Amino acid sequence: ILDTKKWKKYLFGEIFDIEKGFYNNKPEQDEKEKIPFISASEYNNGVTDYVNKSDTKIFQKNAITVVNDGNSMARAFYQERDFTCSHSVNILRIKKVFKKDMTENVAMFLNTVIYRERDRFSYGRKWRIERMLKTPIKLPVKDGQPDWQFMEDYIRNIKNKINYPDKKPVINKKFELNVNDWRYFDLTDLFDVSASRDELMEELTPNGSTPYVTSSDSNNGITSFVEEDPTNPAGTITANRGGSVGYFF
Repeated sequence: ILDTKKWKKYLFGEIFDIEKGFYNNKPEQDEKEKIPFISASEYNNGVTDYVNKSDTKIFQKNAITVVNDGNSMARAFYQERDFTCSHSVNILRIKKVFKKDMTENVAMFLNTVIYRERDRFSYGRKWRIERMLKTPIKLPVKDGQPDWQFMEDYIRNIKNKINYPDKKPVINKKFELNVNDWRYFDLTDLFDVSASRDELMEELTPNGSTPYVTSSDSNNGITSFVEEDPTNPAGTITANRGGSVGYFF
């Protein structure tokens, strides 16, 4: 456990240059010019797709992206390559006055500290730039400045203790379906479709055993577990009608 008693409290605006994400619809997919599309997700480093890098704003690599809205509020990720993103993300870079480049290890340390601020914000109180600039953040210090080397070494020491699994793909070839004999159906011809109940997480009791499904693009749509009884039976397909529209689980 880290002893934070001697850490210093700053404001985000004193440590980071912060950019707004790009207010746009998700660009078209492109197999040749792939670039990560970062959105309000807590998984896969925030990447929800790979898209065409033309017709969108490109953000430079070596930055931290922070979700500013929705159920993934305050999830922070280090981006090691150029990317584009939605307006549900803020982009953070260390201020030039510190003469410190963002590294993966420093970013991983900062990401954890940033995520601790999640309880200050909610769907009705988004973490847009105006609020983020004035939000406090507590960091280790040395000689009156953020101790970047401590952050670097702390994460490096953790990594050295991890036995990483083999990253070889399980399947290394593509399988194609022959759809020549397929036909279109209306969904209502195949399924009984019903709307979900619009219950906010704030109205429910966390830390239960009932899956709470929202318009997420990952983790089977589950963003939490609550104590309330299920409102839908097992064996159901959920379809996102907002947020990550078009995802089915």
